[in-house]
Amino acid sequence: MELPGFTNDVQRYLSSAHIFLQTSADEGLAYSVLEALAAGLPVVATRAGATDEAVEHRISGLLAEVDDEDSPADALSFLAARPELRQEFGRRGADHHQARFLFDDMILNTMNAYTELCRIDLSPEGHSSADAKSRATISGASGTCVPLRKGLGVDSDKGRLLQQ
Repeated sequence: MELPGFTNDVQRYLSSAHIFLQTSADEGLAYSVLEALAAGLPVVATRAGATDEAVEHRISGLLAEVDDEDSPADALSFLAARPELRQEFGRRGADHHQARFLFDDMILNTMNAYTELCRIDLSPEGHSSADAKSRATISGASGTCVPLRKGLGVDSDKGRLLQQ
């Protein structure tokens, strides 16, 4: 096992691996998992954050609960003894990555989601005062600003992110 630390040459390491392991306790959508799927590696990971959106349990890899310390080790042993299954999981993971997680497609899907949010009427009429307060105006908007979270929104006319 080699632990190289930070590297810009991720593909070099992924191409020589047989299984990708990620045991995060807290995670968003791990880019490293997406890279492993794209490289055709079966993934063993914890169900932290959105990992289960990328790794399909028993289809492209094996998932364990975050607080289960034994399952990742058991999953590694299970896959290590089954090269045909590793190959099948890797192929399915690469196909899943190609279908759902290509960078340009993810950007387009994100912008489409923001565009759809901009179509929602968030005017204070019909909302409680607490709702109206939560829709604080964000400076720099030429159209309706859709708040995404506190201090961040989308300008519906220009389709750009704004910060308060």
